[in-house]
Amino acid sequence: MSSDPRKNRYRKRNPLRHRRDFNNVNSRPHPKVEPEPKAFIDKKNDIETKSEEQLIEERYSRLKSSLFNFSNNLEQPIRGIDELDSKILGMESRILDLRKINYKNLLYLEEKQFELSKKWNPEQSYLKTSVEEKLFEIRTTLSNLQRELNQTTNQNHSRIEMYESRFNNIRNNHTIIGNQISQQLTLFREEYNDVNEDLSIAEKTIDLLTHPSFSWKQSEHPLISVKAEDMGKNIEGILTLTNQRFLFESEREIVLKKVLFIATEKKTTRQLIVNQPIGIIEKLEKGRVGFLKGTGLFIQFKPESHIKEMKIDTTNEDAENILRFFNWIVSGKADLELDEGKEDDDKRDNYENLEILCSFCGAPYRNEVYRGQTTIQCDYCGAMIRI
Repeated sequence: MSSDPRKNRYRKRNPLRHRRDFNNVNSRPHPKVEPEPKAFIDKKNDIETKSEEQLIEERYSRLKSSLFNFSNNLEQPIRGIDELDSKILGMESRILDLRKINYKNLLYLEEKQFELSKKWNPEQSYLKTSVEEKLFEIRTTLSNLQRELNQTTNQNHSRIEMYESRFNNIRNNHTIIGNQISQQLTLFREEYNDVNEDLSIAEKTIDLLTHPSFSWKQSEHPLISVKAEDMGKNIEGILTLTNQRFLFESEREIVLKKVLFIATEKKTTRQLIVNQPIGIIEKLEKGRVGFLKGTGLFIQFKPESHIKEMKIDTTNEDAENILRFFNWIVSGKADLELDEGKEDDDKRDNYENLEILCSFCGAPYRNEVYRGQTTIQCDYCGAMIRI
């Protein structure tokens, strides 16, 4: 045989020489298996090698921790009673604060608050005494269970199952007490929310009207103010209803000072945009004010006012409140509540049947007088007449 490497290079290879038998499982290439992480192996080995005593000890520790956390929340039913009691008692001072700053409407707040307090005070005392007695029993049972757990020496699965069962009974009894108290408080919570809703509206109104851009008229009182946006003019501001007028103020921030392009001093300014008698509103209704907007208000004015319809964007809750207060005003019920205006309001309601004469030229005034209007202009001499 020739030993020339150049000839060996051209020698044909046997195609069966390196062929694997793929029918033989042992001859297939095995995928590479990554070794398990050492931490995982240690943990697995630790679980497998834990003794029965260690497992029981861990179970005891978890139960002790659950008992401790439960004991910290044992007074939850009492806290629910105290929380509602604080809210009901606080309503009286909140209403007094409103009256001190001359919010004269919503006089039913005092009556509702008095009636609620009258019903709540004896019920609160009874509920609290009853709950404290039941919680005392639970607290005693819980203390006995904790003491037995701390003193036990013969730990086993059957014993801890007994302790867990006793703890579950304690929790179930506590849940029953909490549900009973919650049901008994539901009626009082509903009555409180009913009063608090209008009380919060009045507080928000006074807060928004702390620095108005307009002057108050004689016998004029605010009823509701909300944050709103005039979508027709793209102006954000404050919408206000009083017993006499419909008002809309623009509100914007002015930067007074900058440091390194950062505003460090600002000032909020207001400007009166709409100032009309409440009676000049022909229609006020709630609806969707835009494709990407939610519920708002559509306000239509009487033709002689020459004011276009306003589309106001505000929250759904504020829109409902504005509509409710507007209907209350135009029905005359808001005026009936005012201390100073009862006699004048009866007179204004009968303006349609009275003849108003100009005090300068004596000519009669034939046009409509709107609710909330305090002056009119004579059609003949142009004099302003106070009514």
